[in-house]
Amino acid sequence: PVQMLMIAVGVGTGVGINALLSRSLGQGEREKGSAIAGNAIFLGLCTYIAFLLFGLFGVGPYMRSQTADPIILEMGTSYLQICCVMSFGVILYMIFEKLLQGTGRTGLSTVGQVAGAVTNIVLDPIFGFHWGIKGAAWATVIGQLVSCGLDFIFHVGCNRRDINTGLAYLRPKPRLIKGIYAIGVPAIVMQALMSVMCF
Repeated sequence: PVQMLMIAVGVGTGVGINALLSRSLGQGEREKGSAIAGNAIFLGLCTYIAFLLFGLFGVGPYMRSQTADPIILEMGTSYLQICCVMSFGVILYMIFEKLLQGTGRTGLSTVGQVAGAVTNIVLDPIFGFHWGIKGAAWATVIGQLVSCGLDFIFHVGCNRRDINTGLAYLRPKPRLIKGIYAIGVPAIVMQALMSVMCF
């Protein structure tokens, strides 16, 4: 349920980003599109901080609310802590994926997604055999980091034709953030319902 919630927030935020960015670029508003992209990355970093804090302080109480079995507690805590503390890969990947899609570069976002999946498939049995559940978690987050890294490179290298990718655009703009979540919150809620039901 925690990982499903993570994906729900990322995907829902991405829906808002994609809609606003593509509309702005369609209207020829490069500066606004650049600000949307910068605020998208800012929101991704904020989301990561929330899951990082949960990974550091909330995983233990969460797992104890689910089971009293000491083996499941140990394994579940180990896996979930790694996935939450290292979640910047999956969260920022979803942001960069939507930025690429918003500028019409869906092929590049697919390359990033496939590369991460293949990395995970290759590493999972190797790491899992040597390090058990922790190895499986590391295989997952390394795959996510590969996807994130590739999409970041594609964003900086290719999206600059349509938007500016400088750090100055990371400055939060409440009006744009409100616009992103006005579109994205319904998608977040719909995705998060499955997480709540599983909990």
